Amino acid sequence: MINRRDIHPLTDFKRKTSEFARQMKETGQPVVLTVNGKAEFVIQDAESYQAMRSSVLKPSRAFAGVRANEAR
Repeated sequence: MINRRDIHPLTDFKRKTSEFARQMKETGQPVVLTVNGKAEFVIQDAESYQAMRSSVLKPSRAFAGVRANEAR
């Protein structure tokens, strides 16, 4: 879940990129960037992204294995 403190205007990100990068590495939480008050982008550090991607792909890989066994 996105915390309100992790929602910022894109202009803030442009001005304080290194600060945002440090925050994301420390917390592992994504940051939502807004343009004209609307969410436009979600950014996160690479390690957290890989961990999230791995956890999402594991169930689908397991399901693919089950389907392969059913086809035999």
